[in-house]
Amino acid sequence: MRQVAIYLLICASLAGCVTSKKAPAYLAAPVPEISSASAVLYIYREHAEPTAWSSYLQIDGREVASLNQQGFTWVYVTPGSHKMKYGFPALAGMPSVPFSHSFEAGKVYAFQMVGEINVSGSAYEAVSAVRPLEFEEAQKKMQQCCRFVAARVKQ
Repeated sequence: MRQVAIYLLICASLAGCVTSKKAPAYLAAPVPEISSASAVLYIYREHAEPTAWSSYLQIDGREVASLNQQGFTWVYVTPGSHKMKYGFPALAGMPSVPFSHSFEAGKVYAFQMVGEINVSGSAYEAVSAVRPLEFEEAQKKMQQCCRFVAARVKQ
């Protein structure tokens, strides 16, 4: 039975749910205003397994983004330290990643959502991570891969 569950999980992760081709590409997406009252956080998901599930980002317990493959968004974040969590729905079998990050007003930040499933024989390992990147590096990746998805809430 366990092997059947692992097989189904692998099939689901290979299904490849991607952000709609109708969504604007990076260069056509809305651009946030940089202000002295808040920071801007870009979040993107170039490729994160399991691919059939949306991943989410919470800030201070509120879901601000839900992204499929090749999706990105941005949110305004109030200055200061925030508790955050990146993860997938429970049925995806991926661990969530709690972390904290501090933001300064007037600055732009970028996080990449990452997930990987490794199956070897009957062994199963699921790894989720958030990678902070310099905005210029993230911007290049988002231009190549990603389409805009509106954030769920504004911070």
